[in-house]
Amino acid sequence: MWRTNPAEDRTVYLWGGAGATDPVDVLSRNGFGTSAAMTDAVQRALSRASVDTAARDIVDAYSCFPVVPKLLTRTLGRWDLVPSVTGGHSFFGGPLDSYTLHSIAEVTRRLREDGGTALVHGNGGYLTYQHVVLLAGAPATGFVVAHTPDGRRLAGHTGAEVAAALSAFAQTPARSAIGRSVHVTDRDGVLSLRF
Repeated sequence: MWRTNPAEDRTVYLWGGAGATDPVDVLSRNGFGTSAAMTDAVQRALSRASVDTAARDIVDAYSCFPVVPKLLTRTLGRWDLVPSVTGGHSFFGGPLDSYTLHSIAEVTRRLREDGGTALVHGNGGYLTYQHVVLLAGAPATGFVVAHTPDGRRLAGHTGAEVAAALSAFAQTPARSAIGRSVHVTDRDGVLSLRF
């Protein structure tokens, strides 16, 4: 059933994501103990969301080969984490069984229960195609698209505090920020809003 105003405690936020590709010809890669594409995708996704690699509460690695979760934990610099929410392919099903979709569903369930942040990794080919998505139980960024009184357009993002205020504004009581007049202040590319 589609809800037009989902309960705040059930909302999971997309903080960002990225993808990258290693050479399809495995013999032309720089080495076999790393994945430049994985490192690139993880670092770009985390940096765009202004998140540190140590801040992940939940991690799920697409585990078609045992080396993939090992490379992801190395890329994150987190040897203390278990990089699976489903038990991996060995215990949950193999390729073509929509493994990453199930990972995202399980991560969503956990974020709804416990909050925090999560990184879900997807992989294709022979460690060729790398994709990550960052999800969280709370907003870290709000996106603003507006027009000024003289008709110019304005677009940007907010910090976590303003994002939380926007979310609270829309939830209590249920109302929309769309069409409202706001005062916008730009501080080095991060917008703050005042209704």
